[in-house]
Amino acid sequence: MPPETLALLALLSACPGLKAAYDRRRIPADVYWDGLSDFRSKLLECREIRGINGTFVPGWFQGLFRLQRFGIGRFQYNMETLEKDYPLPDGRVIPAGAFKVGCHIPSHGPALTDAVRMDSYRRAHQFFAPRLYQGLLIVSCSSWLMYPAHPQFLPKDSRVLRFMSDFDLIGQKEQEGFPDGWRVFGRAWGAPYAALPEDTSLQRAYKQWLLQRGVTGRGFGLMVFDGERIINPHP
Repeated sequence: MPPETLALLALLSACPGLKAAYDRRRIPADVYWDGLSDFRSKLLECREIRGINGTFVPGWFQGLFRLQRFGIGRFQYNMETLEKDYPLPDGRVIPAGAFKVGCHIPSHGPALTDAVRMDSYRRAHQFFAPRLYQGLLIVSCSSWLMYPAHPQFLPKDSRVLRFMSDFDLIGQKEQEGFPDGWRVFGRAWGAPYAALPEDTSLQRAYKQWLLQRGVTGRGFGLMVFDGERIINPHP
């Protein structure tokens, strides 16, 4: 049996113990099941990239089993702390060390519509309510999805652009090639840029960008959510 398959089976066998831990802490069942939905994402990624059922990133699930990452709606949230002071439009400053969550976007799930994103933010605000700084949910995201050059080449109606607009982009890194290319092109990644598939609008946009520029990147953003609306300094 492939090691990827064994890894996934071992992780799944530990899920009843995880459910018991959730029950002891009275964590809602929907949060448990939302967290487990990432198993499907990792299974489908492994099936696409390696052609077998399993997971090639078993270490990723440490956060889930250590109760440090929770699935809430479309997103998953890692419990973290703010590294630097962060000013708000009303003059308040959220201090370094305040509670925040890091946002992870599972590769498979509902489209990132406004309604889907806001539903997750609202539910996360409620779930983490006892830890929030002055009632504010601070969310960070570091991802290729946050690449600041996206507005230059993604379609204007791109849901990736809508997701990016939720955040105040405060950091970026450009890099040669596209280390996350497999996330967009699947098993076809590794072929010459000119031979990459164009089955989706994202693939078409990235293919042309790679052919023209040959570089991609990542962005780092912060979002502050008060339970109903986003109140970033630079929306």
